[in-house]
Amino acid sequence: MIRLLLRTSPIVESENYLRHVDGLRAVAVLSVIFYHFGIPYMDGGFVGVDVFFVISGFLITRLICDEIQKTGQFSFKRFYARRVRRLAPALLVVLGFSAIFAIVLLTPEHLYHFGRSLAASALSVSNVLFWTEAGYFDADSHTKPLLHTWSLSIEEQFYLLWPGLIALLMVWLRLGQGALVVVVTVLFCGSLALNHLWVTGSFDENYRSTIFFLLPFRVYEFAIGAAGVFVLPFFRGRQHVQEVLMVSGLAMIGWSVITYNEDVVFPYLAGLIPCLGALFVIVSSEAKIAGRLISNNVSVAIGLISYSLYLWHWPFLVFYGFATGSTPSLVGVLILIAATFAAAFLTYIYVETPCRRAAPSQSARSVKFNTVSVSLLALGLVVVAGAGTSHALRLEYLPSGWALSAGDIKQGMARRLEIAGQSCKIAALDDTTKCDLARPNIVLLLGNSHEPDGYTALHKIYGQDPSVQLISFESMNGCKIQLKDRTARSDVGWGNCKERVARLMEPSFIKKLDIVVYASHQPFAGNKAKAWRVLQLMQQLNPNLKILVLGGFLQTRAPCSQLINEAGSFEACTQTENVTYKGLDEQNFARTKAHRNVAYSYIDTFRLLCPNERLDSCVTKINGEPVFYDKHHLSFSLSQRLGRLIATKYSDMLVSAGLPPPVVGRNEQ
Repeated sequence: MIRLLLRTSPIVESENYLRHVDGLRAVAVLSVIFYHFGIPYMDGGFVGVDVFFVISGFLITRLICDEIQKTGQFSFKRFYARRVRRLAPALLVVLGFSAIFAIVLLTPEHLYHFGRSLAASALSVSNVLFWTEAGYFDADSHTKPLLHTWSLSIEEQFYLLWPGLIALLMVWLRLGQGALVVVVTVLFCGSLALNHLWVTGSFDENYRSTIFFLLPFRVYEFAIGAAGVFVLPFFRGRQHVQEVLMVSGLAMIGWSVITYNEDVVFPYLAGLIPCLGALFVIVSSEAKIAGRLISNNVSVAIGLISYSLYLWHWPFLVFYGFATGSTPSLVGVLILIAATFAAAFLTYIYVETPCRRAAPSQSARSVKFNTVSVSLLALGLVVVAGAGTSHALRLEYLPSGWALSAGDIKQGMARRLEIAGQSCKIAALDDTTKCDLARPNIVLLLGNSHEPDGYTALHKIYGQDPSVQLISFESMNGCKIQLKDRTARSDVGWGNCKERVARLMEPSFIKKLDIVVYASHQPFAGNKAKAWRVLQLMQQLNPNLKILVLGGFLQTRAPCSQLINEAGSFEACTQTENVTYKGLDEQNFARTKAHRNVAYSYIDTFRLLCPNERLDSCVTKINGEPVFYDKHHLSFSLSQRLGRLIATKYSDMLVSAGLPPPVVGRNEQ
């Protein structure tokens, strides 16, 4: 197989071929694959993508500069024809097979999102789409078969911009490589500075996703690769230096793979180590001894099929999860890796190689667009198919056998935020149309992303009571609260965090409050210690402040809507094998001691919604809605049911906290 790859490859025998670069590709792709498949000690394997960016920066810059030096001009037509032949055919094959698996295995909601990602991948903007949805490291990433195409989109966006920049400098302005070196340096510094600005400036809640997914924050990695074109001549003939650089570069990449993990802010400064390591390897083309580590036939062969390996491995892993409902065992991982290599080998031999052999050379006088035209047409059809699929599902199309359509799920998830979204907000207390702090009872809803659920529940009880004013804090998530000198503060400008947290430490406001309702999933978990400390500080400012804590309910291994559609039953969300957390007796298993310093009353949400304290007694469906659509946030109907149950079962607690008797508890069952 290795000999066949080396013999059939259209580039191995070319004059400018660099074996060690393909060996570096092998290092990069194996790092990514082993990381995704959960191989031990590969927690930082995601840096393999950054190594690919460096390689692209080097090869594309080298290709363009060589053509300009040889011909005095640059053919955009020829360049993009080669890029399309290089990337589109294999991508189309993987997108096609992924679409087939998606139709068979995915639920309507996931098929809706798959359709969007299918269109975005074909348009080379999937990085932007995934940036708007969630982070690369989030648990939901394993439900997105095309998530890995984000890096391809970044590469393709780079291909759109980089040739024009070089041609502008070296062809139209005739400034030579010196000007290009200056521009590459400026872009490197500017991109790295932009990373720093975004990390320290807190322009958005998910800044980690922003710097991870968007091209401007990755430009410095391509610039490092481009620098290789200019520094490579300085190391020619210096074999001993190259031996050291080769070993150092591989060590830097390996160190990053082994020591980095998902908690590293990336790329930012952390990206410099693997990227500079890749640069060291690239400029060490004459290293004979250390070079054998990546210039051997096995490494080169893996490098040759690295693009197809990358394309296939992630869909295989995601669809395995949908098919089996679990993560793969060791045997499963080995099978998936074998399948990935087999699919990549076949794709390289029968798709990549024929298309690349037909690519135009630099000396070609004309460019034939047969393969290019077909590829572009096919990509256009993929865009239409993907957009059409997601649009049809959004319009309530419900395939046979599914209980919830994609539209049901999307609308249900949005509906849970409606009442809280129209509330009096702590950052806008001067809005007299929604806020009246002269009312006898002022109640602040405080918490994380579950705060809207608590607000909906309390609104069901007191939303129409003229004596009660409910105030929404709008979630502590993303505010990065700092505790120091008996106070709490936030330096995050996004979402008015700084002002909202400051208001919690403002004596004049806290003394107006009568009650704080703390609404958070798993309120006694270890990561809630800071929230409890804030509650303690608030109680110190106002010793009469009452605190009510809404307990936890359930959490499932997969989104409830997915489980319902897979099983065809709303009870699936309360089956033992699907529940990963239940709030029964959670106070006795508290993982934080911080709550002991706060005087509070506890509302047992689990016992309200599971009256017999067993999963089979839990509420599963209300007004056609499931208990939740994702893994744990309450649906609108369930939050309202919770409000009615609180009014019925905890009426005395509400009254003792100073609130009026709940009317809904008497009139509504």
